[in-house]
Amino acid sequence: MNDLLYRILSKCFLGALLALAMGTEARALLINPTTTPSMMEFSVTSEAQIIAAINNNPVFNPDPVLAYKQNFGESDEGPFASSYTTTFSNSTSDPSNATIDYIGGSFISNPEKYLLVKDGNHTPTGYLYNISLWDGMEDLVLENFWPQGGAISHVSILTRGSAQVPDGGATLMLLGIGLMSVLTIRRLGLPPTR
Repeated sequence: MNDLLYRILSKCFLGALLALAMGTEARALLINPTTTPSMMEFSVTSEAQIIAAINNNPVFNPDPVLAYKQNFGESDEGPFASSYTTTFSNSTSDPSNATIDYIGGSFISNPEKYLLVKDGNHTPTGYLYNISLWDGMEDLVLENFWPQGGAISHVSILTRGSAQVPDGGATLMLLGIGLMSVLTIRRLGLPPTR
């Protein structure tokens, strides 16, 4: 009887772990100029003018903080540069598509998050999106930016306040489930299966 109970508890524990793993499968947030209205479209060209435009928007108080940035053809920047990677696509020289992938480690967990998609010289020169509902781990898929000329020159994720690192609650929950299972099995005096 104890062996049967042990097997049942083991299968329940493995089932719970499998359900958690399947619940974290890759998802994507699709963003494009036509189906996702932006908070702001920029008609300026210099980085200083864009920052000034963002700071004039009442959404930002205090000023935005750069969490992640990827310039086309260059390396990732910001405190989360090792957690994300951006793949530009649709063209080797003038990409109108990009995907920002979470690749592991700390992720952006601030309650307020914003995505800036920038071009160099075309109108509008940039789009700003409120992505506060983004969980920081699903892919951000950018499609069809400047299809009539122009390209994505860089993407940035901005946050309000300092960039926050999540508390690791899911890891602690898994550890707790495993510990409770072991303690339950020991308390019941069940022998390990062979």
